[in-house]
Amino acid sequence: MFDTPVTVSMIKIYNYSKTPDRGAREIEIYVDDLKVYMGSLRQAPPSPGVTRLGKVQQGVEFGQPILFTLNPAQVEVHEKRKVVYCGSEDQDVLCINEGQVVIESKAMHRAPDPGAEGVVVDLDKRPTTAMCRT
Repeated sequence: MFDTPVTVSMIKIYNYSKTPDRGAREIEIYVDDLKVYMGSLRQAPPSPGVTRLGKVQQGVEFGQPILFTLNPAQVEVHEKRKVVYCGSEDQDVLCINEGQVVIESKAMHRAPDPGAEGVVVDLDKRPTTAMCRT
């Protein structure tokens, strides 16, 4: 891709947002045929536009950074976005001790969100989107 050696410290990915359900979930990044990253992406928010009431929606900065650096200054800039689980920073935890549920999770009483990170889906049923090397 590059004619001379290049250092990359961050890649920012914007997931598909025309129809958020169809965006990428799992991605892999290869450099010189070596896998340097494998992870998941959050679902993109809907595109900004005009609502039924005629109000203009504001756009949301939704780039998801992938850092390839240990530089404290760069890591600190992106620290707030480092850990995201199901769109919020607080996690609902199920506590089990000796096979007994001690603290129930709210998630036990609702269907899983298929667009949330960590939800396992059958990828064979999803439409394929890929970049082919030639």
